[in-house]
Amino acid sequence: MLLSVAGVLVLSVVLLHTTDAADILGFFPFHGPSHNLVFMSLMEELAKRGHNVTVAGYYEPKTPRPNFKSILFKLKPGTPLKGFLDAKDYENSNHMTTMYLINDIFSNYEDLIPLNNYNQILEGKYDLVVLEYFETDLFLGYASKIGAPYILFHSSEAIPWHRIKMGDSIAPNIIPNVFGQRDSRMDFMGRFMNTVELIQMMFYYRTVLVPSAQKLADKHLGPQPPLEEWTTNASLYLSNTHCSIFGSRPMNPSTIEVGGLNVPPVKPLGKDLKTLLDGAKNGVVYFSMGSVLKGSSMSADKRDAILKVFSELKETVLWKWEDELPYKPPNLHTSPWFPQRDIFAHPNIVLYIGHCGLLGIHEAVTEALPIICLPMFGDQHFNAAALKQNGMGLWLNYADINEELFRNTITQVLHNSSFKENAKRISAAFLDRPMSAMDTAVYWTEYVIRHKGAPHLRSPARWMTWYEYYNLDVIAILLAIPLIALILLYKMLVAFIRTLCCRGPGSAQKKVKRS
Repeated sequence: MLLSVAGVLVLSVVLLHTTDAADILGFFPFHGPSHNLVFMSLMEELAKRGHNVTVAGYYEPKTPRPNFKSILFKLKPGTPLKGFLDAKDYENSNHMTTMYLINDIFSNYEDLIPLNNYNQILEGKYDLVVLEYFETDLFLGYASKIGAPYILFHSSEAIPWHRIKMGDSIAPNIIPNVFGQRDSRMDFMGRFMNTVELIQMMFYYRTVLVPSAQKLADKHLGPQPPLEEWTTNASLYLSNTHCSIFGSRPMNPSTIEVGGLNVPPVKPLGKDLKTLLDGAKNGVVYFSMGSVLKGSSMSADKRDAILKVFSELKETVLWKWEDELPYKPPNLHTSPWFPQRDIFAHPNIVLYIGHCGLLGIHEAVTEALPIICLPMFGDQHFNAAALKQNGMGLWLNYADINEELFRNTITQVLHNSSFKENAKRISAAFLDRPMSAMDTAVYWTEYVIRHKGAPHLRSPARWMTWYEYYNLDVIAILLAIPLIALILLYKMLVAFIRTLCCRGPGSAQKKVKRS
């Protein structure tokens, strides 16, 4: 009897939260592998839960399903799908380095649009569109032409113009620039430089990126209204972040944090790798520069300094390295690829050293691993600053790496227990949610479908000009009223004083003479 009641309750809950199978289009025009790992995780989960999913992009699902259709795009001939960037090109990068990189990525679409028939996505009928929102303003025109509600999905912390278009705050006194190099505890100079960087980025976005996108959209889709109008009509903004790592942000209900949905369940390690990790009684240090930066592109002096320090450690070291090394100490093991997620879950892992890409951070935070960051470009400095502020890691500028600095940093993190304790604290907060990151993303995706675009989530701030948003026109009037009153009062006083002066002794004598 109790089992029957329990079964009815479970069935009721399931039915309550069920959305009929919907036709969903995922449109991901940028080929970055880490970006697409995030997006494909959600799209595959939606298909797994019964929706009919079509993905227009560069990658196919890991698990083929009859309700998952792929429209595969092509890159320019000679362009590898998973190309590497050279570490030496980003030794001294800053916020504008990333803006120029975004422009370079965007400029490729001039060649990719004729190569790929993007118009084929307009042939289907969909209940919802999920669009990557990175340097993809151009493709908002395609999303809007479909006529279905659309969700903007970003694989990392929101870029300033994303916040503006969602009606969220960009307050530079409390929100550090995602392409900058500071955390949220900013002194006067920090707030000053954060504001200057924000102005530079927004100026570049408005004067370079937006006009280029508008020009391409008009060329390939016919005359379009300003693309920013399409952005403000988005139903939802999914951000692959979480406040436990980056702190709280003033956000509207249409902005949803789903940080960590890219972290899959742990799979068993291969036999040889498991034997190696099980036998590492002094712990394991894991070093990887991610899927975009080729570790072996670093300069020989930095490589040798890192290699020398690794050879001195009692810990076993796993290094994601693509080429041969001049020598390999017995505690060092290299491979062009490691199952990073599954390695992090092993109890003998004691330290992660990496470029501070967000996906690797989510995996490390999930397993409460201390981190040493070697950020290169994009949001990596921002990520590193947040981890340092949280006390779960340290940050080294790649250009400054030498043997002594690298040794001291590793020693400090390995032998100061506060880093591990803070990693546990952040991990506990990261994992403690009403729903998992994936369940949250699915729930809000289905919510938009159930509520026909959920227009009630959209903030009126989306349609305001910058001076309206900050109430500057009202403030100007409020300041002008007393100012005008003071000016009028001043003029009245001057006139009154002049009148009194005109009625002085001279005027009295004139009256006597007349008498």
